Amino acid sequence: MNTVSQEDILCFIRSAPRFHLPDDSSSPLIMIGAGSGIAPFRSFWHEREAIYENQKKDSSKKTLGPMYLFFGCRQSKLDDIYKSETAPLVKKGVITKVLQPYPENQACRKNTYNTDSRRNRRWC
Repeated sequence: MNTVSQEDILCFIRSAPRFHLPDDSSSPLIMIGAGSGIAPFRSFWHEREAIYENQKKDSSKKTLGPMYLFFGCRQSKLDDIYKSETAPLVKKGVITKVLQPYPENQACRKNTYNTDSRRNRRWC
């Protein structure tokens, strides 16, 4: 087990009551991790997976709406840390598609930003 220092750690916890899934699970959902990363969206795809599993048991319920995840990475092998979670959900149909822009030629590219992605990057 890891040990934690005995020093006090100051932090600020803030709620985000407007950051939640829509009440209607058939509503489409677009998740964009632009700079902040995609960790805040993990609860969304976990909740949608639970809804999906419940709907498999009761076919009278509505189907899930499409769910798209957009986020930028520099190197897919290093930066795509949630691939082991998202790939099976794409296969199941919980997440419709994960779209990530990668530099076309990382060795020759200068830094580009997500806002430049249509010109300088391709969506995978």
